[in-house]
Amino acid sequence: MSGREIASRVVILVIGAVTLTGCGGASSGQSIPGTTEITETETADISGNEITEPSEGLPENGVTENTADLPEDSPAHSAESEGEQISAAGTIPSVPTLPAMGSELSDFVPEGWELMDSVELDYNGDNITDYVGVQEVPRDVEKGEVGYDSTDFRILFAIESEGPGQYRLDFQNENLIPTWDEGGPFGDPYEPLTAEGNSFTTSAYGGSAWKWSETYTYTYRDGTWYLTWSEVFSMFGRYIVNEVTDDWEKGVRTRKIRSEDFDKDTVWMMEEAEMEAEGYDLEYELRLDEPPTLYQASKRWGSPPEQVTDWEVREIILAEGIELSREMIEMPGKSLLYNGIYYDEKGVLYTFCHDGQDEQQYYLAMYRWQDKSLHVLAKEDGPFTDNMKVYGDRIYYSAVYKSAENGENAEEDDGAVFRLNRINMDGTGKESVFETPYRDRQIEIMDISGGEIIVKVYIGEEPDPVYRMDIDGGNLRQIGQIPRE
Repeated sequence: MSGREIASRVVILVIGAVTLTGCGGASSGQSIPGTTEITETETADISGNEITEPSEGLPENGVTENTADLPEDSPAHSAESEGEQISAAGTIPSVPTLPAMGSELSDFVPEGWELMDSVELDYNGDNITDYVGVQEVPRDVEKGEVGYDSTDFRILFAIESEGPGQYRLDFQNENLIPTWDEGGPFGDPYEPLTAEGNSFTTSAYGGSAWKWSETYTYTYRDGTWYLTWSEVFSMFGRYIVNEVTDDWEKGVRTRKIRSEDFDKDTVWMMEEAEMEAEGYDLEYELRLDEPPTLYQASKRWGSPPEQVTDWEVREIILAEGIELSREMIEMPGKSLLYNGIYYDEKGVLYTFCHDGQDEQQYYLAMYRWQDKSLHVLAKEDGPFTDNMKVYGDRIYYSAVYKSAENGENAEEDDGAVFRLNRINMDGTGKESVFETPYRDRQIEIMDISGGEIIVKVYIGEEPDPVYRMDIDGGNLRQIGQIPRE
């Protein structure tokens, strides 16, 4: 989770608890270009099967990020000649594909763009200088120029030497560097790159009274860039509310949390020593899994949905027991940005609902980047929360469930529960991991790593209990609580 996301989450928590996702937003019958219409007849007996056919003549591998740091079987690694595109279709039209080869750093800066920062290092170990840089479209802020379509994208890229006077583009990525207008009243949040050995570090700082700070270190190993260290903060003034440090060298995540229930006038004037003496409401360590590649990190902690322009759906696949026509399904698109979603290198998870004949039905869907397929994976009678995760080969999500004793609406039913579930990536194998009474309560997945889950339960104005458990719900224990206003 990035510092910007943590800061946003803290502000949301001050206002209220995790949001329940319900009906609304984009129309369920919207038309998506490039998608075959599905009739009621086609839907009647297709449980667990495809309900659209892939368009003819489309590349088998589908869409990839606009970066050369992709899996070995990605289309990006098929480029053989200078100037051939390194990315597949579906990227941002205003962001150019950088040249594959050049003789110096400036050769990798397209017309209309400028190099805003760079560092020197020798990450491939051939005793010739390599470069990591950041470039953007130049603008005149005083004249109100803000770039393409009122949105700037900054390109993080690396070039490595292939002998004297010859360089190859190693990767480019548009998701990892914040834009000039993401810093809030502080202005541009960008801070200069640094480099040491075969690693480079990006940093950013922004906000207003509520601030965020993030630092990420990437290390080159065996031909691939990995995220090896990160530190993100959210704070009010200098008063740190959430601090997360990931050290993949040691394989440990350390998290420290303070309640948002504090006297803002008092903490604003606190000295650092006073804050340290006050301590945190909750501290814990969690074992980290394998370090993500730079590409994976960009999909997990950048903002890919915001930078996608092509939401073409080539096929729709319904999990067993789900029957929907195309008109009943909310298609992916810009509306996902405002619907509490989860995204990673596999795709984007989101929820939608449909007004049935008797009552509303709530659905969990996943749009997959590579083949542009849409999978409707789960159906529930009560609303989902906006908090969901993919971990390993399972999807974890929470939803409201009516009690077994009566058929009242979940929102009015004291016997209803919030339940944390997990399912396979195809929607099968549903299991209950954790549950809590519904009234005045909601579940947030705070962390999931190293085979464990940490969840927080919102209980109205009472302190929020925090629980730790194995990913199957076993070994459950409370590890603390976080006071609320």
